[in-house]
Order: sequence, then C-alpha cells, then structure tokens
Amino acid sequence: MQLRALSSLVPDPTAFVSAPPDAPVVWEMPAEPLTRLLTLADVDRVVGQNLSSDKLRVVSDGVTAPVSSYLSRAGGAGRSNARSAGSVSPSRVGRLLAKGSTLVLDGLQHVWEPTAELCRRLSFESGCSPVDASAFLTPAGGRGFGYHWDIESVLLVQTSGSKTWHLHTPVRPLPLAHEWEALSDADQERCRTRQPDLAVDLRPGQVLWIPRGWIHGGHTTDRPSLHVSFGFLPFTRYWLAMRVIQAMDERRPEFDTLRHRLPMGIGGRPQELRLAVADVAAALAAALPHVDTDAVAADAALGMRGDLPDAPMHAASLLSATVTADTRVRLVPEHITGLDARPDGRFTLSVGTVAITVGEKAGRWLADRREQATDQPWCAADMAPATDDGAAIRLVGELLTSGAARVAP
Repeated sequence: MQLRALSSLVPDPTAFVSAPPDAPVVWEMPAEPLTRLLTLADVDRVVGQNLSSDKLRVVSDGVTAPVSSYLSRAGGAGRSNARSAGSVSPSRVGRLLAKGSTLVLDGLQHVWEPTAELCRRLSFESGCSPVDASAFLTPAGGRGFGYHWDIESVLLVQTSGSKTWHLHTPVRPLPLAHEWEALSDADQERCRTRQPDLAVDLRPGQVLWIPRGWIHGGHTTDRPSLHVSFGFLPFTRYWLAMRVIQAMDERRPEFDTLRHRLPMGIGGRPQELRLAVADVAAALAAALPHVDTDAVAADAALGMRGDLPDAPMHAASLLSATVTADTRVRLVPEHITGLDARPDGRFTLSVGTVAITVGEKAGRWLADRREQATDQPWCAADMAPATDDGAAIRLVGELLTSGAARVAP
C-alpha cells in the first residue's frame, strides 16, 4: 500500500504503522507541504464561513471563554436570525485573539475539506478509528492551555510561526478513554519546576509525535503559532473486551442470568453488592466459552469503520460524460468503508451508508486495487476477464456516483 498521507508527516510511514513510537519524537520534514495544510488565511476563511460555535473554543491560560463572548449577534429588524443562531462572530473572535487568547478549531475535518481528505486517508492508512484534526492559533507570548494529557496519540504539525513544548512522562501509562482526568495541582507544579523529558521549539517543517498519556504544555514566545493536531485514538484490547461483553446479549440460556436486574437499593448494602459482583463474575466466566468469536470479530470490524466520515460529493465525476469501457478513473480507497464477501460468493462494497453489490471476481479485483492503494488510472475494460464490459461499465458508474472512484484528469 502507498502510504501517501503518512509519508507527508513522518519519515518512515511503514515503521510508524507497524510500531508507533511509545515516547515523544520530533521529525524533520520538508516544510513546504506542511505549511500548506492550514494557513492564517485559511483560518480566516473557516471562521468567516458562518462557523458553528461548537466548532470553536477561545482559551487563555487554561480558562475557556464563554461562548457568549464571541457569539454572533447578527439578525436585525425584520430579518430572520435562524442562519446566524449559534454561529461565531469573526470580529468578536478577532478581538479576543488580539488580546492574547488562543483559538481552537475543533473537528477541523468537518469544516475544512482539505483537512477532511487528509484525515480520511490517514484513517485508511493507519487502520485507526477516524483520525480527527484540531487547529490551534496562539498569539505571541501566549499560552492557551496548562499541562495536560490526552487519551489519544497526536501528530502535531507546525504550519506557521513557532511554539515551545515541554513534555513529561505519563502519570497514567496507556490510558483508556474512561480514565481521563485533569492533572492534580501537585502534578502541575511538578511539570512547571522539573526538567522536562523533552523540550522543543517547534517550527514549520517539524512534526511532534505525542503518545497517549504523555503530559505536554506549550507556549509561544516572540512569534505567533499555528499548528494542526491529528488525533489517533487506538483500538485497544479493552475495547475488544467490551465487544465480547456486548455479545452476551444473545438469546442463549448461558447468558440469561446477566439479564436479571439488581435488587433495588443494593448500593446501600455492601455485603449483598459484593456477593452480586462475585456472582456476575462467575456468570461471565461460565458464559465466555459460548461467545461466538467469529460473530464478535465481524461486529468489531463494523464498529471500527462505523464512524468513518462519508465520501464528499465530487461534481466533476458525478456530472461527467457517459461512462464507457475506456473512461479512465481512479479508485479512492479511503472512501471505501468495507468490501465484504457474502455467503453467495458476491461482495458488498460500502461507501458510508451506500452499499453496492459486486460479483465475486469483480469484488476480488477491486479488493486487490484497494489494497494496492495506488493512483494508477484504470477503466472498465481493465476488469476483463473478471467481468464483462457491460457489468464493468455499470460498476464504474456506481463507483463514481458513490464517491468510491473519481474520473482521472
């Protein structure tokens, strides 16, 4: 597989996918592609496009400003305010930025299509749950957040200016999603006074990898800073264990005792609660051998790709001329959320909520191309002898309509 997206962010994408570093690393990458990921002008466009207030935070020294301080007041007499309700005011945001506040664009992939395309590709190449992105714009001499840690690992890409980062070893190694908590005052003081495990002045062209759980804090000096943080939330063995537990809702007699409710008020009777815990643990041990592991694996696969973003509309492909056997297209593998063999030998190709039925040979042909993940153009005629021209042309048309393929220039 060609790891095009990862190769723009890390020097050895194959090694990164097989064994992500378990300690922070700074990589030197060519600056030019990274500086184009998000510019100050791009931030202006995002904030100025009737941005929903749930996609923006304004933070200063760890304190988040109330939404009301930058909410739009547009409307006016005789004009409906429906479109501007809940949207931010660019001018009010600008004033807060000028006063030293940090702007945080959460879910950047939902409001900036170039980032969305990159996140889709990163999700596909890394095999992680949907990779998300946030942008952080901090004025000179500013500090948006105090020391903190995340439940996901992040690739932090500096696109403009510089920012100084101090990183410290985790207080909770390999944290799970439900274990997040703010740092205690004692840990905050320790980070402020102790020599950091890694200190770096991040500049454009540099990428900082922060594994989940590592404590980090950043501040600007004499230059403002803009960086994009790509979050990689891992699928853990704990996550898979929860899928096994959920599989116990099948209508099997071995699982029946787990359906019984606990007695009312048991929380106030510690001895009875301890006995109930022991009983449930015993019931789980007895039921586990009856779990259909193949079914759990199939369900887990669906869960892993269930939150992947839908393919974007591509008018150039949708409105292109009639598809022929020679129409050159490119597969967009990151838009294909599933290509699953069916009991009848055929395949179901999933693109978001769209499902396409594909013949066995054509399905295997597409699976090979998806695995290769190359930009090499192809056409319906290339699918012979996997399928005849008529079926291949219809399939290419469906791929174009769903977003799984695009017309090659």
